[in-house]
Amino acid sequence: MEKEVIVSDIVPSLKLLITDEQDTIRMICVGAMVGIAKILSKDENKKVMLPITLAIFEDKSWKVRLAIAKNFPELAGAFGKEIVDASLTTKFSLLLKDDEADVRTAAVTSLKSCLKTISAEKIQTVIIPQLNDLMRDSSFSVRAGLAGSLCSICTVIKKDVAITRLLPLLIDLLKDEHHEVRMAILAEVQPVAISIGPEFITSSMLISVSYTHLTLPTTPYV
Repeated sequence: MEKEVIVSDIVPSLKLLITDEQDTIRMICVGAMVGIAKILSKDENKKVMLPITLAIFEDKSWKVRLAIAKNFPELAGAFGKEIVDASLTTKFSLLLKDDEADVRTAAVTSLKSCLKTISAEKIQTVIIPQLNDLMRDSSFSVRAGLAGSLCSICTVIKKDVAITRLLPLLIDLLKDEHHEVRMAILAEVQPVAISIGPEFITSSMLISVSYTHLTLPTTPYV
């Protein structure tokens, strides 16, 4: 389909549909937004798609916000780092503290897939401040998603920031009451250790890893 047709015909229809009273229609619009953003250039996206995208981040329906959270990595990739840094990272951070646990889970899980489109500065100033609250989230699925994303964040930010701000969170999560949270860190621990060096292997971390192995659920023999 020609870009001119998309801009002149499809986008105006999409603008109307994202205000439809049915949240199912608005959910479908999220997928359409991603498809269109992948076709248009970054400059075209900034002019045509950015206003629509910004509006739908705060949709009243948690199901629509869930769709945005799940699709954010693809959307961010289509827009590019400059637009994501300037306009979308702060909006995405709102999903990390959404009222619905499913939205928070999807957002924190998607985070690890879109780190290449968010600058280290924005990760440090906008994303990391949200992580302490997620550590205490009542939903274990949120904490498990956080565990995996924390490991990925450690590999893309400055070593000293990872050690001082994220390592304590990882150690605490290794003591989480739910085994899926602990396993999420163990599955990603090697690249973290390589990325930040020997400082990662502290006595506290070794004790936490030992604790994790001792408290993992076992499957009884049949």
